[in-house]
Amino acid sequence: MSDLYNITTDFEVPFSYHEVQGYLAGLLVCNIGEKFLPELYSFLGNQWKDNDKFEKSINKSITSLLSQIIDKDFKFSFDDEQNLSEKINALSDWVNYFVVSLNLIISKKYLKNSLIMQEILFDFSEIGKLQTNYEVTDDEADMEHFNTIKAFVSDSIYNIYNKTRGIENE
Repeated sequence: MSDLYNITTDFEVPFSYHEVQGYLAGLLVCNIGEKFLPELYSFLGNQWKDNDKFEKSINKSITSLLSQIIDKDFKFSFDDEQNLSEKINALSDWVNYFVVSLNLIISKKYLKNSLIMQEILFDFSEIGKLQTNYEVTDDEADMEHFNTIKAFVSDSIYNIYNKTRGIENE
């Protein structure tokens, strides 16, 4: 398992692996500079700032996730889930916490509230409702829909990353 997973199990972090990865990914793609770590610790708990084991694990996780984003090879936490229902529930958690981090960043005016960001927030909010608003079967059609949604989420995080850095989309 990843260092990020271990953070959620070894320390008293009140969030799931999926929620933490979604929140962290949201912070990473938005290019908020020196505000990044204070916001991350505010979310995870400031009591961990001076814990060497925690800091080492979180720094490895940040480096790994940022590298995956840059390389456009993001490894979602929910990919580890066994069946489609579990994947969708975890995807919903992931997306909801990604949205939480984006809303925080926009509300604190670290990032401009653009039309593109509003569209992504709306779409992600709808995706976050999958576990409660839709009946899921483990059939091939639902798996195909899941993969389409996952591809949209991937493309969106790469798009936000590029836009916040002034990189033209490829």
